[in-house]
Amino acid sequence: MWRIVEAPNTAPTARCGAAVALRAHLDEAGHRRMLSAARGAVAPGVRETLEAAARASTSDAELAEALAKVDDRSMTSLA
Repeated sequence: MWRIVEAPNTAPTARCGAAVALRAHLDEAGHRRMLSAARGAVAPGVRETLEAAARASTSDAELAEALAKVDDRSMTSLA
C-alpha cells in the first residue's frame, strides 16, 4: 500500500484509496510518512486527502470531502 501512496505517477484515486486503507493502521512514524507523501502530491485533491488520512483527528466526513476533490483526469496533464 505504501508504494501506491508514495508513487507520484499512480492514479490519484489509487493513491488516495491506499491512504484511506492505511489510515486505520498508522502509528506515529506512519503519520509522518503519510504527511511526507502529501507534500510531494501535485494532482488535485491528493495532497488534501493524504493530509487528512495522516491526521488521527480527521472525521469520516472530512475525509469524504477531501476524496470528493480527487480527479484522475489530471493524470493527462502530469504525463
